[in-house]
Amino acid sequence: MRVIAWAPLALVLALAPSVAAAQITYVSHDHVRYRPFQLGVSAIGGFQVHTDQSPAPVDGMMRVGLDLLGSLTPGVAIGVTRLGLSYGYSSIEGPLFGVNATPTVEFAFFVGGHTQLLMQLGATLSFGTATAIRPVSFDAAATGVLGARWWLGNLISLGLLVGVDVGLTRPGVRPWFGGPLSQGEPAVFLGLELGFHL
Repeated sequence: MRVIAWAPLALVLALAPSVAAAQITYVSHDHVRYRPFQLGVSAIGGFQVHTDQSPAPVDGMMRVGLDLLGSLTPGVAIGVTRLGLSYGYSSIEGPLFGVNATPTVEFAFFVGGHTQLLMQLGATLSFGTATAIRPVSFDAAATGVLGARWWLGNLISLGLLVGVDVGLTRPGVRPWFGGPLSQGEPAVFLGLELGFHL
């Protein structure tokens, strides 16, 4: 059991020299030193599982919005992702409109001169307009994302994202096309990111 407990530490120590070398390359290519801000757009799409209903229905969802991230140090950035509008429709509630944003902390490192792996942690916040049966609502979901970003020089990057939202409130965050993601319900998604680095 002790060997298993020390295995993650051994792996980190083994990879540390290559990670450090990649970070030197990262800074020497000016990706952060002279380009500390990322302004871009990202889009995610996937499915929600509504576990508070029986049988649990699954519906599609989509979210598109602006991204604004600022680097604190090489490999650590904070900001907001997918700041945008949402629309859905329920046969009971009628049209569902909202404004969504995900305050985000990003941890990233380079595995090559222009290839970056990333992890984003945050909370998707949603302001939803009143419906036929619900008043105005402020809702939230915990959000986690893993991904990779490929830099095309120092100005533009393309990213691939995979992640999950887990509802924290009821009635829940409203994405494009899907119903409200209620408390404890998961939404799994894939996404694309286009970043401009200033």
